[in-house]
Amino acid sequence: MTEETRRVERECVGGSIRKLNRMVTAIYDGALASAGLKTSQFTVLIAVANREKARPSELTRFLQMDESTVSRNVERLCAKGWLRLEADDDRRSHLIEVTDKGQASPMPSSVAASTSGRHQATGSREYRCAEVRIA
Repeated sequence: MTEETRRVERECVGGSIRKLNRMVTAIYDGALASAGLKTSQFTVLIAVANREKARPSELTRFLQMDESTVSRNVERLCAKGWLRLEADDDRRSHLIEVTDKGQASPMPSSVAASTSGRHQATGSREYRCAEVRIA
């Protein structure tokens, strides 16, 4: 490792943000595990719930996810009974909506409460440093 690569590792904002993202995702995945959800699924569920009905292309744009990621998460949420697909006037697409079961799933306030303080509990000097670097 050269001094230059050490400097890049230490100062690279993109690398720090990616690392922080993985740390936060791990915290939320832990909080959502008992509900059988992953953070990416939870994100899709909340996005659909806030729009009542959504097309996959709208979720792709809004969430900045690729089509296959949105499709995979929607498929898994449908299999769990939290989302359902509905025919759309445009036969090339469909609408996604939250079911009653999906409405009863963990919502942001309960997840936020269960994750509160977990980043300190992870002992994460790196987490705090990454937070500071991106602020």
